Amino acid sequence: MQNILIKLLETIKNGSPVEVKSAQKEVEKFWHNVYIPEREKGREAFKIFLEELKNFESIKDIDHQCYFINTLKWPLYAIGEEYFGKWADFFLNYIQHPSGKIRQAVIRAVDYLLMDIVEGLGPHDKKVVYDKHNKSMNYFCNFACILENLLAKYDEPRFKKFKYISSMPASVYKSLQILMTEIIFRSEYYEKLYEEFLKNISNEQDKRRIKINKKDLAVKRREIEQKMRAVIIYYELEDVLSFDELKRIVKTGQINKDNNPITLIGKKLLDNIDNMEEAQIVLNIIVEMWNHFPHDGLGGLSPREMGDKIYN
Repeated sequence: MQNILIKLLETIKNGSPVEVKSAQKEVEKFWHNVYIPEREKGREAFKIFLEELKNFESIKDIDHQCYFINTLKWPLYAIGEEYFGKWADFFLNYIQHPSGKIRQAVIRAVDYLLMDIVEGLGPHDKKVVYDKHNKSMNYFCNFACILENLLAKYDEPRFKKFKYISSMPASVYKSLQILMTEIIFRSEYYEKLYEEFLKNISNEQDKRRIKINKKDLAVKRREIEQKMRAVIIYYELEDVLSFDELKRIVKTGQINKDNNPITLIGKKLLDNIDNMEEAQIVLNIIVEMWNHFPHDGLGGLSPREMGDKIYN
């Protein structure tokens, strides 16, 4: 079965526009005639598209690269959620492409990638649905978080004068804004979900944890400091934010759009990391620091200690 898709892929990557259109229709037929009645075989066959992601740069020109991305609708329907991380890495990389045609194709493809995820974010009252909701929430919010950092990376003063996204000049920033507003936060409901996710993540972690004593907390803080200092050195973040400055921001709670540690570090991270999972590991260290280091607004306690007082 995969051999059929391999031949169609070759046409999509190299054929004339007429040949490509015919091949794309055949991929659609494959989804209906093979994947729908035989899900396992269909999923296995569609993995060829996933494998082709690493060969994307070898596709001969922008038009054929767009043909390839536009055909991803069908494999995304089949194995989008199952391999969400790999697809997300690809799209987050190529939404930054210099070609507007590539970026537009990526925006459409991300819409297909998120269809199952968005469906899983709806109301839930059963355990199976609840588990899917949590999984979908993690996928959705992590993707939105990295996209938010990309927006900060590509933002420029010249964009401030535009009231509407549609009025902006063609740019990576404009494409990111379209992706964020029209696909990710397609309604106020999803924006609120994301805001609640960011607001409640530390509290939810605290509820599940066993009470920590002062000795263990001191050890945990040293471990976090070592990891954070290593991150700052490895990714050459010293000119962006020192550990002491990050510690001060956490302590005072004086965070705004210009000194938000996740945004500040995110800008630099995304220059050095092209892997979604690796970036998420680093962002998790920042969240750990926020949860375990003292805050003036909490009377010198950390959110972790405050959680212990409330829930234990």
